[in-house]
Amino acid sequence: SLLQISHPVTTIVAEGMWPKIDQIAELITKWQPKLLIVGCPHMSDNPQKIQLVNTINNFVKRLERKFALQVVIIN
Repeated sequence: SLLQISHPVTTIVAEGMWPKIDQIAELITKWQPKLLIVGCPHMSDNPQKIQLVNTINNFVKRLERKFALQVVIIN
């Protein structure tokens, strides 16, 4: 909120389908965000895109449970 704009602080490389939660935890401890934002593409009939969107939704649920923060999904 101090900068009034969102900006990336680092890139976290995924292990398989999941980003490294420990690295996310370190960033949350350091920055103390009030909410998390996760990007997600528009849904379509493409089976690969449907699988990606489902994976992102599962990741969002995991973040919410692990960190007790609101997670907002944007396109």
